Amino acid sequence: MDSSVSSFENRVPSSGRVAAYSDAVFSIIATVMILPVTHTVIPENKDLRSTLIRLIPNITVYIVSYLIVSGIWISHVWLFETIQRADEVVLFLNLALLMVVTFTPFVFTLLGQFSESMEYLEKYDVLPVVLFAATFMCLFGIQIVLIYYVFKVERIMKVEVVQNEDKMQQRNAMLWGAGIPMILCILAIICAPFSPLVGLIVLALIVASGAIRKWAYKIYEKYRGNRDSSMLLHINVRHRLLKEVVNKERVECFSDGVFAIVATLIILDICEDDIPTIDDVRKFGTVSAALSQHSNIYVAYAATFIAVGLLWSMHHTLLHYMMNMNRLMVFFNNLALACIGLSPLAFKMTTAFEDHKYGNNSMTAVQFNTAILFLAAIFQVAVWVTALFHQNVHVTQEAAYSGRDHAYITIKLSIFPLLSLLIYFMSFASEAISVTVFNAMLLGSPALFLLLRVLYPQCTKFCSRRRNAHQAALSIIRQEVPPQLFGDN
Repeated sequence: MDSSVSSFENRVPSSGRVAAYSDAVFSIIATVMILPVTHTVIPENKDLRSTLIRLIPNITVYIVSYLIVSGIWISHVWLFETIQRADEVVLFLNLALLMVVTFTPFVFTLLGQFSESMEYLEKYDVLPVVLFAATFMCLFGIQIVLIYYVFKVERIMKVEVVQNEDKMQQRNAMLWGAGIPMILCILAIICAPFSPLVGLIVLALIVASGAIRKWAYKIYEKYRGNRDSSMLLHINVRHRLLKEVVNKERVECFSDGVFAIVATLIILDICEDDIPTIDDVRKFGTVSAALSQHSNIYVAYAATFIAVGLLWSMHHTLLHYMMNMNRLMVFFNNLALACIGLSPLAFKMTTAFEDHKYGNNSMTAVQFNTAILFLAAIFQVAVWVTALFHQNVHVTQEAAYSGRDHAYITIKLSIFPLLSLLIYFMSFASEAISVTVFNAMLLGSPALFLLLRVLYPQCTKFCSRRRNAHQAALSIIRQEVPPQLFGDN
């Protein structure tokens, strides 16, 4: 028996590399879905606000798609927490899942072509909506098959999971977690021919499938006649959001992938459109003169990269002091990453309207950029605040309320929300806040973080010396003054 187990362990690799590969694919796909939105033509002679309003359906579909894909990734993380070894069946099922995931940018782009005109979809063809829903239906279907297989073949599971009395309840909770969204996809396919908008709304409900799952199980148990309290605990929304721990290392891998892809998309945009051609060099005389024609774009790239880099630095600091994360914290983290995914679109706007010759478009570009940065930063703050509500579980001792670095983390996480909010409101009050000034402020923003890094230890030492001096003085006074004056017995 022992030799067969040893042989199986030697033949079948661990699930770690499969999980890492999956994290990379999920992060890439979730981020590149913004590409169809960034390739939108933004005319210089038209009002940018009207263009943004026209993009609202595309951005909404992007956010919903991002949250659905990231939700599938979270379920993938949770499932692989039960897997010790990934045999060939797990590998092939996981590859099938990833293959369908990689197809989502295509169906998103197809839907984005028509999302601005629901009348066209209703009148001519609802295939984009049906294909969009069918893709996610396949994702959840493969996930269900994978869950069934993993819990059937115990030798690939972790020992503590196999020995857990609630193993089947955990499996059933995962099946409900994939089954309810799959049913919503089927309903969306059924509704789409009658109303594409209703079909898309049903798909958007997948984001709230946790609450739907809870009520669906209550109805199921009511008609079944008995009540499984342990199963109800597994699907309880509040329990899942606050109590279930998500692997922090996989959250870091997924998040780093998103940050890296966003930075890559920005530089690809420059390589695609802003490299001088031979004709440009002939026209302007030299390569440097031709490059100078795009100088504002290179400055905007540096400013955008610095903004994304500082957000990553904040994220790095935040997760460094986390022992683990619950589902609510991961949800806020995914919202922050979704906002960061809009950075290429914001970059495109700043390069198109760099000064006031475009009227209000320059101000609108600044406001859109600052709104994106504020939301990305404030959702990171939401992760921090959520962790502090259960600091004994999620936060290291140094970062807790009475910890050495608590104030430092709080101040660092507050810099970007306050800075972006300040620029946003200044853009309304003064015409001096152009895209050029905005980029200059972003280029100078690392100085604030460096200043914090230099001054905070000095302030901490100063406060410590003052506190020690105060305690020493109080000790001397206690020795010289009668104890009755202090209320001592």
